[in-house]
Amino acid sequence: MEADTSSLLFAEKSIGKLLVRFALPAVLAQVANSIYLIVDQVLLANSSVGTIGHGATAVAFPILTATNAVAFLFGGGGAAFASLRLGEGDAKAGQKALRYSLLVLLASSILLTILGFIFLRPILLFFGATKDLLPYSISYSRILLLGIPVIALGGALSYWVRADGSPGFSMGIMVAGAGLNIALDWLFLFLLQWGIGGLAWAMILSRGVTVALGLWYLWRRSKHFPLTFGLDGWQTLGKVLALGSSGFIMQCAILIVQIVTNRSLDSSVAIGAMGVVTKVNGILIAIVTGLAVGAQPILGFHQGAGHVREVRKTYGLSVLWATVAAVVCWGIMVFASPWVAGVFAGGEKGPFVSTAAWFMRVYLLIIFTAGFQLISSYYFQATGRPWRACLLTVSRQLLLLVPLILILSSFLGVNGVLYAGPIADVGATVITAIFIWRELKLQKNYK
Repeated sequence: MEADTSSLLFAEKSIGKLLVRFALPAVLAQVANSIYLIVDQVLLANSSVGTIGHGATAVAFPILTATNAVAFLFGGGGAAFASLRLGEGDAKAGQKALRYSLLVLLASSILLTILGFIFLRPILLFFGATKDLLPYSISYSRILLLGIPVIALGGALSYWVRADGSPGFSMGIMVAGAGLNIALDWLFLFLLQWGIGGLAWAMILSRGVTVALGLWYLWRRSKHFPLTFGLDGWQTLGKVLALGSSGFIMQCAILIVQIVTNRSLDSSVAIGAMGVVTKVNGILIAIVTGLAVGAQPILGFHQGAGHVREVRKTYGLSVLWATVAAVVCWGIMVFASPWVAGVFAGGEKGPFVSTAAWFMRVYLLIIFTAGFQLISSYYFQATGRPWRACLLTVSRQLLLLVPLILILSSFLGVNGVLYAGPIADVGATVITAIFIWRELKLQKNYK
C-alpha cells in the first residue's frame, strides 16, 4: 500500500505547488459560482423587476442555503471520507461512501422540495417577506424548489470530482455552469421577459449541465472512485455525516442568520440592501472556501498517511493566502462601498444605494478575519475531527451573531443588526485562535 500511496498526486513533495494545483481551480470555481449570483442581481435590477428583486431574492435565499447544506453534508462529508481512505490506501471504501452519499443526497433534496411546496407561503413569511416582496418571492421560489435536487447534486459532485484528484475538471464544470447561468439570465430576463422566475430557471438549467458533466466524469474517467451501481456502503454513512456535519451546520447557521436578519430589518429596502451585502461578501467567502476545499483532499490524504509536517504546512499556507485575500476584499468592500452598491442599483437613485453602502461599511468592518476562521474550521473537518469543526462553525453564527442581532436590534433597530456583525467577528476570531493554539500545542513534539 505504501508504494501505491507514495505515487499518488497527493504525495507530491512541494506542498505549495500541490496547494496551488488544487486550490486555484477550487477558488476559480467558487468565485464563478458567486459571481453569477451577483450578475443575477445586477441584471434583475436593470430589468422590469427593478431593485425590489433584491429583497425578493434575499427572502427566498434561505431555500438555496438549505440546499447547500445538503450538498455540504453529503458532498463535503463524502469527499473528506474518501480522501482519508485514499491516504490509508483504501480507495474502495471511498468509492462505496460516495455512491451511497449520492443516493441519500437525492432522497433528502426531494424531501426538501416536497416540504417547500406544501408550506411555501408560511415559510416565506417566516423568512421575513413583507407585503410588497411576497408576490415576487413566491414566483421565484416556486420554480427554485423544482430544482433543489439538481442544485444540491451539482454542488456535491464538485467535491467528489476534486477528491478524485481532478481539481481542474471540477473547476471546469462549475465555471461552465456559471457561464451558462449568466447567458440564460439575459435570455430569460430581457429577451423572453420571464421576470424574476427567469432567474430560477436559469439556475436550474445551468446546474443541470454541471450535474451531467460531473456524473459523466465519475462514470467514465474517475481515477479512484468510479461511479457504480449498488446499495452497499451504508456502513460508511455515519462517518460521512460526521465529516460533513461542519459544512452542514455552517450552512444551517447561515440560514438562521439570514432569517433572523431579515426579520430584524424594517423595510423592503433594508432587506434588499442586506441581500446585496450578503452577495458581495460572497466573493470573499468564495475565495476562502475555494482555498479550504482545495486544501481538504491534501489535508485528508496526509492526515490519513500520518504526515504531520505536511498537514501543518498545508494549513499554514492556506491561512496565509486566505488572510491576504480577505484583507484585499475587505478594503474594496469597505472603502469603495458606494460604488459597489451603485452597481446593483440599476440606474435607480435614492435610499437604496446609500443604505447598501452604509450596511457594507458597518456590517463587514472586521470581515478580514474570515480567512483564518473558515480555513481553521475546514482544517478540523479534513483531518477527521468534525466536532471541533462544528464548534468553530457555530461560534460566530449561532453563539455570537444571532444573539447579538436579537439583543442589539431590540435597542438600536437596524443599526443593532449592523453592529452585531463586527462584534461577532472579533469574538469568533478569539475562539478560533484558542482552538488552533491548543492544536499546535498538541503537535509540539513534531518537527
